Amino acid sequence: MVTTCIGDKMKKCFCFAIVMLIFTFPACTVDFYVGQRPVSDPNIKWVSKNPDIYFVITNDLGAVGELEINSQVIPVRINMDHGTGIIIFDRSTEKNTEEGFVYGKAMLSGNCKFYKNKIVVSVENVTELVLFDADIKEITFIRQNINE
Repeated sequence: MVTTCIGDKMKKCFCFAIVMLIFTFPACTVDFYVGQRPVSDPNIKWVSKNPDIYFVITNDLGAVGELEINSQVIPVRINMDHGTGIIIFDRSTEKNTEEGFVYGKAMLSGNCKFYKNKIVVSVENVTELVLFDADIKEITFIRQNINE
């Protein structure tokens, strides 16, 4: 009788674990922001005035641009994750090695809110590489046609 009770508890625990796995699995594979992130929309330019930064979505779903601070122009690469995260890298420190591509030094990171014609980045981390005001809490990018 004791072994039957233990066996029943094990079956219930196992069934519960399987049910939980079934319900959580789609959340790992579904991209809730597809079509909202700028990388889903190539050939568009995104421009911010404060700080003076822009990026263009390339055909390979990458994003490159420039950041201008105190008359110094820094080439940047924008990386957006499958959620709302964003990291801006210094392209001048990128490397192509035998092992593969190595991103440049991270300049800042944050989280995005996506709108039809703008992206608002809540800045979370600014590195010492960035020369603009580290007190900037938000960056707003406005959508422009590539020819503007």
